[in-house]
Amino acid sequence: MRARQRLVTGRDRGAATPLVVGAIAASVLLAMLLLGVGAALADASRLAHTADGAALAAADTLLGWLPGEPCTAAERVAAAHGAQVSACDVGEVSVVVTVRRSILSMSVERSARAGAADRR
Repeated sequence: MRARQRLVTGRDRGAATPLVVGAIAASVLLAMLLLGVGAALADASRLAHTADGAALAAADTLLGWLPGEPCTAAERVAAAHGAQVSACDVGEVSVVVTVRRSILSMSVERSARAGAADRR
């Protein structure tokens, strides 16, 4: 009986606690990393939609459906979504707009084209 008590009350008592704490900490870190990556991907997708909206606003202005300048309209839409226009190329019947925003301390750009169909 005494030998069995020694095994339970010996130096190994509570040895699993640091392992469990380490496993929980690793799981929490992994979850935080995955959430951060997921949020960055969602922000990049929203930035692409912002570029689409800015290009559509610029094209509406270029084609005369809205008053004003195409690039000014694109800047208003981009600013409303927390981005800034880094390039605005106005063609005869279409506009290419590039917007930029900082995501996870990196500058990310997305471009979109809108306007009348090219007839060749």
